[in-house]
Amino acid sequence: MQQRLIGFIKDHGLFDASTRLLLAVSGGIDSVVLCHLLVSAGYRVETAHCNFRLRGADSDRDEAFVRRLADSYDLPCHVACFDTRAYASGHHLSVEDAARQLRYRFFASCVADWRDARVVTAHHRDDAAETFFINLLRGTGIAGLVGIRPLSRLDFTMPPVIVAHPLLAFSREEIVQYAADHALEHIEDATNSSLEYRRNRVRHEVLPLLRRIAPSADMSLQRTMAHLVDAEKIYRDAVEDVRQRIVRPSGEGAAMAVSDLNRLRPLRTWLFELLRPYGFRESQLDDIVAALDRPSGRHFYSPSHCLVRERDILDIRPLQSEDEDLPPGYTVQCFAREAYLRIHGTFRVDSRQALFDADRLRYPLRLRHPCRGDRFQPYGMNGTRLLSDFFSDSKLSAADRQRQWLLCDADDTILWVAGRRADGRYAVTSATRRIACVSLT
Repeated sequence: MQQRLIGFIKDHGLFDASTRLLLAVSGGIDSVVLCHLLVSAGYRVETAHCNFRLRGADSDRDEAFVRRLADSYDLPCHVACFDTRAYASGHHLSVEDAARQLRYRFFASCVADWRDARVVTAHHRDDAAETFFINLLRGTGIAGLVGIRPLSRLDFTMPPVIVAHPLLAFSREEIVQYAADHALEHIEDATNSSLEYRRNRVRHEVLPLLRRIAPSADMSLQRTMAHLVDAEKIYRDAVEDVRQRIVRPSGEGAAMAVSDLNRLRPLRTWLFELLRPYGFRESQLDDIVAALDRPSGRHFYSPSHCLVRERDILDIRPLQSEDEDLPPGYTVQCFAREAYLRIHGTFRVDSRQALFDADRLRYPLRLRHPCRGDRFQPYGMNGTRLLSDFFSDSKLSAADRQRQWLLCDADDTILWVAGRRADGRYAVTSATRRIACVSLT
């Protein structure tokens, strides 16, 4: 099995012996087997584990197991803990989607300073089949129906990460047999049998039914996904050909003639593909299409760009120059409450500084720009509100909104709209024992 793994890694160009690997380890059988295979083959491995705090003591048990596993191989172990349900609620996501965002953003932060890095996950052939049906039920294009690629790039993280899936060479049955042959200890996650999650329903209900109807369902599905990979390549090549003909450089951005766009059919799909590299969402497409037949001046915004209809041109402009997009630095100083008051005499208010109850913060902290749907609880108010509404009340221009820096904790909860308002849930109170003083530098 190890030689098959090495062959799969080479055939698909996943990584080589010098690549620094961050292996996601849950403690389940798949990641334990992959860890054993990679270490035995001599690859450079570090482990990473996310404690999503969804299963009480079991979540802490899993974390402790992964730490012991890493120690047994003498591997570094990176661990992050999240309040996943709070993050899901605050960002209007399902728990599954919230966990996925938190997981990969944490992995991205771990490898941000690595020169030659891959994040490695233990998804296998059966997982690819499940992903096919999950995406089909959500509604997707060709890209969503290819299942899980051996190598993929995630652009929603900062920085983007390259993720390798070497276990796609194997079925779940083969992985179970390998663990038994090598007496590998692992953890059984009780939630894997729970039908509360869509993936589990596909795994335990949909796929077994298909196998009863057609015993060759797995092989047929693999062939179908392979055909879709080829079809998507043809599709991508066609999109790039049209992009080269229609999209032209314009200053630091790009421009497209409205007359060229109006000749494309289906227009909505072409616009989606042409605008996707600039961060525009599918939900904006109907309004952008309508703007093609209306007078000049309509503006649309993505996290990184502004699209403007100017006479007969769609002009795409970056919101910030490269220099303006560099995040400021920040420092965190912690004081006992009494020590802080001895030094400063009172709680200071400064646009470049914010105070928090240090024992309520979840580290590490990070700075990012706003995202659609962001919410926080402005100091002095009850309940959360949309960040966009706060910006409207503050009369911020669209460009200033996009440039605004947000200080967030390890769960991506907004702590401070830097220079404007802190979140009241983390404010210093009479019960505060330690004060965290965060200053922009």
